[in-house]
Amino acid sequence: MCVAQWYETNHALMAKQGITRADVSKAARHDDIKFRNGSLELLETAGKRGIPLCVFSAGLGDVIEEVLKHNLSNESESLRVVSNKMVWSATDLLVGFDNDNLIHMFNKNQSALSQEDVAHFRRDNRILLGDSIGDVTMLDGDDVLRVGFLNDHVEEKMERYSEAFDVVITEDGSMEKVLELINALE
Repeated sequence: MCVAQWYETNHALMAKQGITRADVSKAARHDDIKFRNGSLELLETAGKRGIPLCVFSAGLGDVIEEVLKHNLSNESESLRVVSNKMVWSATDLLVGFDNDNLIHMFNKNQSALSQEDVAHFRRDNRILLGDSIGDVTMLDGDDVLRVGFLNDHVEEKMERYSEAFDVVITEDGSMEKVLELINALE
């Protein structure tokens, strides 16, 4: 079974579970959802300053959007979630997924962006944050500062991460260095 088939099978099974938008919203408000230290501050700072941010995920876009909505003080026009989208019935029941725009770990790159998103994120300098080697390919170009989060098997993976990323933050490290970069743009 290929990756796309695996996602489609899982999405079909989820659609059979009777999940509603209210269920997603309720789950997103749970106290046990943890962000990397400094993540919310980074999102808030970028939003206030109009710095475009893309949360690019092979996960569930509707869930990510709800979690952000419940944890950020303001919605930001500069923040976009590019991820797998749920399809809802008129009664807000999950009936499927937009598998025409399926995002998985092997196609999570700028080719998955809409033309509108490509234009929105076009900048002379960009920062990419990722926690797997495959994330390095999310953006093309020499104008990208790549920051890698190496959370486990640090000694084993450090050489590969150091070759792939410009900066490597280990052991579930905070967003402090990324915030310093953003704040230096003033």
